[in-house]
Amino acid sequence: MHNGLSLGYVIPNSASTLSAPLTFRNVSLANATRARLVFNGYYQGCGTNGIRLGTGRLRYQLNDAPIHVRPFTPGETAMIDTPGQTGGYSHAIDVPLAELVNGDNAVRFSTLNIESGYPNAVLNLDLVIDFGVNFLRMDGLE
Repeated sequence: MHNGLSLGYVIPNSASTLSAPLTFRNVSLANATRARLVFNGYYQGCGTNGIRLGTGRLRYQLNDAPIHVRPFTPGETAMIDTPGQTGGYSHAIDVPLAELVNGDNAVRFSTLNIESGYPNAVLNLDLVIDFGVNFLRMDGLE
């Protein structure tokens, strides 16, 4: 935990390599109904070979589960193709609860087909867990 800081982590652009794991500690899945990875991503859309973001993919893996390959949405693709856009996105990606565990959970990232000479990165990661309507989690509230 780094209170008050905006932290970024460089991720590789590779089909065979993922980033070092980033760990969410002390996760409780009791009464969980939904989970999302919420983070900022920074990607340069136009590579040295002219590739635009439309062919790019975000790869992520939770714990030792299979790697997910996520295409960018049409809106995300249109945004990066807009002149003056600098490559910053806010993501909220649904993740399978079955791939999470009580306790520590690790996530790893990479991109495919997004290279421009600048590194891609993820920033400000959160694991957001929704709970059933009859369950109110009180720890952390003042």
